[in-house]
Amino acid sequence: MLATYRLPADKLDEEFLSGLKSTFRGKEVAITVCEVDETEHLLASSANRERLLEAVRDINAGRGLVTADAALFRRGSSSFTPAPGRTSTTGSARTPGCLTAFAG
Repeated sequence: MLATYRLPADKLDEEFLSGLKSTFRGKEVAITVCEVDETEHLLASSANRERLLEAVRDINAGRGLVTADAALFRRGSSSFTPAPGRTSTTGSARTPGCLTAFAG
């Protein structure tokens, strides 16, 4: 069995360890801990890499730039409308670390 956990280092607590022990009860495990390079992860897919590099080229060429009204960023503002062809999403928390566990 292979399980990969991505979480902030401060979440590596007794509760997390208890969960690992429960998941892999009676098994020998190898645990590898690594820091996640988000840039490397984002560039791993060729389609994603090309889209990101295209966006950088657009920014450098001044294409598609938007000047935002500061009022849109005030707490409680609900007047934001995404540009045509774009969607509005709520971002997820950055996960600066990973833990990979292998059970034998």
